[in-house]
Amino acid sequence: MNPDGPPAAVTDSYLKLAAQLDTRPVTVPGTSTVLTGDMFRYVTTLLLFQDATFPMLSEAWRATADLAAGHATSQEISGLQRTLAVVNPSATTSPGVPGDNAIAAAYAVACDDVRWPSNVQTYARNVAEDRRCSPCPAAPRRTCGPAPSGIPPRSNTPSRSATTAPATS
Repeated sequence: MNPDGPPAAVTDSYLKLAAQLDTRPVTVPGTSTVLTGDMFRYVTTLLLFQDATFPMLSEAWRATADLAAGHATSQEISGLQRTLAVVNPSATTSPGVPGDNAIAAAYAVACDDVRWPSNVQTYARNVAEDRRCSPCPAAPRRTCGPAPSGIPPRSNTPSRSATTAPATS
């Protein structure tokens, strides 16, 4: 994986690695952290908010790709452990509290601006459609209204979709 390559190649690598981690998550050696596609997307999103964290993101992508391929070096694993210690939502939770609790709470506060679907099948259909149309953010639109459209640009303020359709039940 070359996170410093041409934009189309970077996006392609990102999508492939996220999809791979969706089906075959990996545990970071020396931690209890399981890198799923969602965790990979979460870490990527967090590290795109500031230019200063781009080198950390680049290293994390390379290490994650190598770990998923089964040949991460000890240096890559150490770097990934340091990155996850900074951004891992589980690092800030109390014992017995689910690791994604902080993320869920943030979305609950930030995204309570639209009506959520009350029918599980509608929700599943909406998420599947959004994943097909906008694979980079992993389909948060239908649950949270406006969401990043693709990988956020090199800016301190990620772009937001102005055309997000409200969820229906």
